[in-house]
Amino acid sequence: MSSADDNKDVISLEQYGVILGDTVKYGALGLSLAMAQETGVVHVLCQADTPLTSLQVAQQAGLKERYVRELLGSLVAGHVVHLAPGTGTKDRPEGLYFVPQNHRKMLDKTSKTARYLSASARQFAAIKDVFPLDGPSCVRFNDAMLEMKDHIGPFKLERLIAIFLSVPGFRQKLESGIDVAELGSGTGWLICKLAAMFPKSRFTATGAVEGPLSKARDRAKAEGLTNITFSIVDAGNPPRDWNERFDWMLAFMTVHDLPHPQKALEGVRRALKPGGIFSMVDECVSSLLADNVGVADATFYYMVSTFNCIPESYQQADSEALGACWGEDRARQTVTAAGLKLLEVSKAEELGTAAVFSCQKPEK
Repeated sequence: MSSADDNKDVISLEQYGVILGDTVKYGALGLSLAMAQETGVVHVLCQADTPLTSLQVAQQAGLKERYVRELLGSLVAGHVVHLAPGTGTKDRPEGLYFVPQNHRKMLDKTSKTARYLSASARQFAAIKDVFPLDGPSCVRFNDAMLEMKDHIGPFKLERLIAIFLSVPGFRQKLESGIDVAELGSGTGWLICKLAAMFPKSRFTATGAVEGPLSKARDRAKAEGLTNITFSIVDAGNPPRDWNERFDWMLAFMTVHDLPHPQKALEGVRRALKPGGIFSMVDECVSSLLADNVGVADATFYYMVSTFNCIPESYQQADSEALGACWGEDRARQTVTAAGLKLLEVSKAEELGTAAVFSCQKPEK
């Protein structure tokens, strides 16, 4: 067997250096973008009718100008924010910053995705501690990660709901009134939307901890929704008293984070009425590492998985810890092994690397 240095598939040292250099540079840009989103700088720039100075951006966002100016420097250098011609020069040092109209929607969406970087960075020290053999195995999601669905999910909402409702006769059932539960509701962005759309149906929002669930309650109250109840529930082990209780259950980016996904889906099957539907939204990045070489999406999800999914799922010594890159094949196997019938796997551009696994509990 030849050595790694003789492998013709190995990139050149020059290319390797470029990749490593770009990795650090774009990592820095990603953190700058996340900061701009979280502090409101992105919002101000995307609402502006004319280019703004750093002072104007700072004043509108309620921030310190000097920090804003340095942050904008990173974003301009990285081509995320544009500098008005003739500004930021020797003759006119003060910059005027703007985002073109046709870039704004993409910037808003991508900057919210970049918050995964800041949420993961907050875990850095804790995750570093789990690597040693004598270190802890589990680190639970921080609040920032639990709320990430709030920022990412709404971009997929319209398409998601269309896929949910594509099951024949399902819309009519929701309009007439059925019982629905979501596993891992976060702050309630999805279940509140569904509850508003189908006021005759009864919805149960769940969460493992009180923090995000209390925000879901506040959201429902603010929207005047009276057809939602809220419960602290371990998504990995749905309550026994849920036997044949629900007509529809759903889980958004939750199942791969559980210690034992098949056991969780067996609980879903138990909780569904015969013929009931389960909609599982989850990642479909390939589970085969060789397929993911050079795939930027895979790079991102392995990082998210290292900092969040694996530490979250290792709540038990025998956790499977499948991670975000568990793959479509494993997801399919898990669904069928749990006794659910897989009706369809739906993918769409709006869902990125995710898919909707539409499943059904067999009739008796």
